[in-house]
Amino acid sequence: MLEGRNKNSEFFDITWGGIITKDSIEDDFIDNGNALYNDHHFHYGYILYAVAVLGLDNPSFLKDY
Repeated sequence: MLEGRNKNSEFFDITWGGIITKDSIEDDFIDNGNALYNDHHFHYGYILYAVAVLGLDNPSFLKDY
């Protein structure tokens, strides 16, 4: 899932210890302040919740992704 194949891929920020996007490093206002750790609990919480819901209905989805 986090394979870095798209233009604005996510990566682990070793300075602050979080996941951010590459474009947000160059501009603080890209991706809703992603590199400033603005509302990460909302941004990534929605993704994690969706994955959990998909996994409840389709356990092989969790294994694959």
